Amino acid sequence: GIGTVSINGYHFPDGTLYAVTEFAVGVGGYDPTAPGTVVAVNPADVALATEIWRGPLTHVQYQAPTPPWSVQYWCRLPQSQAVQGIGEVGLYAEILWSPFPWEIGTTFLWAVQHMPLQTRHANAVGLFVLQVDYP
Repeated sequence: GIGTVSINGYHFPDGTLYAVTEFAVGVGGYDPTAPGTVVAVNPADVALATEIWRGPLTHVQYQAPTPPWSVQYWCRLPQSQAVQGIGEVGLYAEILWSPFPWEIGTTFLWAVQHMPLQTRHANAVGLFVLQVDYP
């Protein structure tokens, strides 16, 4: 249920093992002159355009036990946090093991989603459910 987090490990071809552990929200991701218009994600980005809050994942849910896999990452945004307009959500992963020891513990932007402007009231709790499909 909500409140539980399982570590989901993935790896690169060189054996580097990482897990998606955090999410962040930012005020980028939409056109400020047309807040309903989403700006394309730049695959070269290594961070959100304008991060305003980051925290741990709330829940990880596996949707399919066999290929193609589908995983949902639940991201709960607490009350009074990030009450600005939100237009981007990013998932961050941490390197758990690497053949290059200096990389262990490094956090990196693993996935990002842009969306039209989302506004929040200071008393609202936000929940983003990001689904990633694996071939």
